[in-house]
Amino acid sequence: MAKKKAKASKDAAPAKGQSDSAAVCILEDFLFLGPAAAASNAAFLTSNAISHVISIGHDPPTRLELRVPDPHNLTGKTDELQYHRLRLVDSASAAPEECIKQAAEILEQCRAQKKRVLVHCSAGISRSPTVIVAYLMRYHGMTLKEALYAVISARPAVSPNPHFIEWLKEEEIRLHGGEGTLDVDRLPAKTTDRLALVEPAKSAPG
Repeated sequence: MAKKKAKASKDAAPAKGQSDSAAVCILEDFLFLGPAAAASNAAFLTSNAISHVISIGHDPPTRLELRVPDPHNLTGKTDELQYHRLRLVDSASAAPEECIKQAAEILEQCRAQKKRVLVHCSAGISRSPTVIVAYLMRYHGMTLKEALYAVISARPAVSPNPHFIEWLKEEEIRLHGGEGTLDVDRLPAKTTDRLALVEPAKSAPG
């Protein structure tokens, strides 16, 4: 399991005025997060050279038969768009472990092959962000707060349900030990409060 920390994409934050319905880049040149509509948006998938779509508990409106450019091949090679459907309901009784394990395996295969991936659920607010946050902790060495900040700063609408937050807190302790970095049981309702909660502490000058 990789422990090297990965930095969130510099282009992750939505442009000023951009709708929360838009998909965003979480890890540069690799990982995208969005709602189901993004998985059926041919222009978005093609322009970002996304060759794999992981659907978390919700099918996209349309499964496209599409070939997308390979961003690392200068000969004009294209890849066939592939969809992966994983089961996870957005409820207090859901057990996310198996879905996260399967998603992480797909993501690691794609990362090794330098492919780009979109992860989505219905709205891109709870289930798919939970999967990505867990992946960032497991394979990119991030703490829970760091992973949440990478995702929420890119897509401010993100707010995993309290059950998923509790699972992520337990997962952080399983992975990294200690007492964990998040001391709340649910994320604040206001976007600004969510960001303030997980924002990295600023170093003192001097």
